[in-house]
Amino acid sequence: MPEKDDHLSNEVSLALAIKETGIKGATKSRAIAAFDRLVGAAIDIPTAFLEAKAIKIRDSSIQSVAIEQFPVLEAEGQSSSALVDDQKVRDALEQKELRQLGNKKAVVDHSLKELTQIELETDEDIDELAPEWLDFFAEYAEKASSADYRILWARILAGEIRKPGLFSLGTLRVLSEIGPETAQLFEKYALVRLGKHEILKEENIVGRDLFELIELEEAGLLKEVTGNLHSSMPVSDGSSYKVGDNIILILKSKDHSRKEFNLPIIKITRVGQELCAILPKIDESDYLVRTANYLFSKGEITKATLARVIERTYDGDIEYKKIRDLKSPVQKEN
Repeated sequence: MPEKDDHLSNEVSLALAIKETGIKGATKSRAIAAFDRLVGAAIDIPTAFLEAKAIKIRDSSIQSVAIEQFPVLEAEGQSSSALVDDQKVRDALEQKELRQLGNKKAVVDHSLKELTQIELETDEDIDELAPEWLDFFAEYAEKASSADYRILWARILAGEIRKPGLFSLGTLRVLSEIGPETAQLFEKYALVRLGKHEILKEENIVGRDLFELIELEEAGLLKEVTGNLHSSMPVSDGSSYKVGDNIILILKSKDHSRKEFNLPIIKITRVGQELCAILPKIDESDYLVRTANYLFSKGEITKATLARVIERTYDGDIEYKKIRDLKSPVQKEN
């Protein structure tokens, strides 16, 4: 019975913490189950206490570990304290285990904040995350001793809670190897993507930009950085369209007999695409303006218009409303 009581107590503590985020339904159930599996009864222990305890154990011999007193809630004006058994502290809170628990607790604390910030559609059909996924995740989270690593893993956990299956085990492995610095570098380039699949490749990439893109390719987030990969845009009756989630680019070809436009691109890998799910929302118009500027510079179009998608029909047609016409970079200079 004590184990069951402890488990129920953990769930109550977790429910109270999650209630403040406003998360409801299956997302709330998944968060409670995931946090309980990762840190259990430590949910009520401040991360700073766990870290301080680990330092104390490191700096002291195991025989001279000081006994800490945990304050107990006052009831009816009567205060009391529970003295933690010295041997139990040494057995359960040995330095390495305590440090790992503190790291996981910090990740859980950060993920509570991230759950309210990540813009993802939630899945209401799944009550718990896959135990295997959580076990793999725990191995990486328990090593997150720096603030950047903790925030990275917190965003991953929050994304998976929001949408189970978002991150594969392979992606967890890659992220554990590249670290937060490379993830932040990826974010810099991924913010000018269209959807989750491609980045428009600038001509004559040299210097620092080339170095950074090659680093991202070696990390497994991009591919064809120095290749000759193109994305085709069909042209029909002199018109072509590049469609985002909410914005559409309408192009008028200089040559009405032309069948397609070819854009040089860098592909985002599967791992990169999964990581894109927790990045800040992109401004699609930025990518589309870059696309228009590229085709203007090649002399392949005479007009480019940005429009907002109003409705998508079942037969594939798109209703849209004009935002503005774009001018070529040459026209701007003149």
